[in-house]
Amino acid sequence: MEHRSPQMEARPPELMDRVVRVLIPPIAREAVAGDLWERYRSPLHYALEALRVLPFVILSQVRRTSNIPMLGIVAFTFFVCFGGFTINGPDIDVPRWLRAAIPTLAALAGLMARDVYKGLDPRPARRAAFDVLTVIGCLFMSQAVLAGLSAFAGSSPDWVLTLTPRRALLTTFALATVFCLRMWVDYRLPPADGDMSVGDLVREYQQFERSVRWRRRREVASVICALIVSSGFLMRATDFAAQMGWALSTALALFIAWYLARRTSVERIPRQTNFASSLALYRSELDRQTKVLRSVAWLWSSTIIPPIMVEVIGRGLGIAQPFVHPLHVGGYFLICFLVGWLYVKHARTLQQRSEHLATIAKRAKA
Repeated sequence: MEHRSPQMEARPPELMDRVVRVLIPPIAREAVAGDLWERYRSPLHYALEALRVLPFVILSQVRRTSNIPMLGIVAFTFFVCFGGFTINGPDIDVPRWLRAAIPTLAALAGLMARDVYKGLDPRPARRAAFDVLTVIGCLFMSQAVLAGLSAFAGSSPDWVLTLTPRRALLTTFALATVFCLRMWVDYRLPPADGDMSVGDLVREYQQFERSVRWRRRREVASVICALIVSSGFLMRATDFAAQMGWALSTALALFIAWYLARRTSVERIPRQTNFASSLALYRSELDRQTKVLRSVAWLWSSTIIPPIMVEVIGRGLGIAQPFVHPLHVGGYFLICFLVGWLYVKHARTLQQRSEHLATIAKRAKA
């Protein structure tokens, strides 16, 4: 008869171990798997231990890796795309906000899972592309489940979103927003400590310059969207007060576009330069971009003020019909708040880097 050592008997089945390792977030995989191996008694005991530990490990990683303002912007964008803010539409059997909330939550679940289980791929564009594919898969899965419930369980078919050209265009824009946001959130500055050479400083500055350029493109795209929205309301306006309000909003959006284009440019680092002057230029640009980031949310929120003020004045004079719905105003201020929160977080990161660079500059002078 074959005799087995206690060490060989204290191993979980290979297939079970592989499944558990896949479910453990990569950053905690080795530590958690090692603890489960040490406590192994039997396959059932191993499975129960894994089921007990995994929820806490996953929730801990969700808390550590989730970017709340970024997820809020994504949720708001998809909620709008799926008709959550629709006021006057065709009658359906289900609440519009709830129908829009289901695929929106599915998209958020996919992004949070990506944050928890993402690997160490150094290419941000590749990671962002997989994030978009994950969101698409979650959206299709949520609609497939709702379609199945409608076909086999007798639920209302109105739970399933209908694909219209307008919704397809808005969803494409939402997916592009996800890609841009994930590219930006994935931007990482080097560690704070340690010495820097001139080459390290130039490479970091070029990376910072590219990130500002990408942010500038996103802001230009936001300006275009704001102009499209305000122009659409302007063309649909039926009285003078509404026309005046949306005309002022359009003009303000154009001014903000000019202001951001002027302030978000980054001075190129000279080719022939020394470490001290390059470091001073980098810190100056970091401080300037920090101030710009902290003002952007207030700028965007101001574009909704002219229509509101003109409507209030017009109603007081008896020459305006209601054309600004409170729900839409609240939604607009909400997205401005989320964008501002995200920008403030990024501004804080830039400020911390500037302070660390100041420490490096003092060491270089000593």
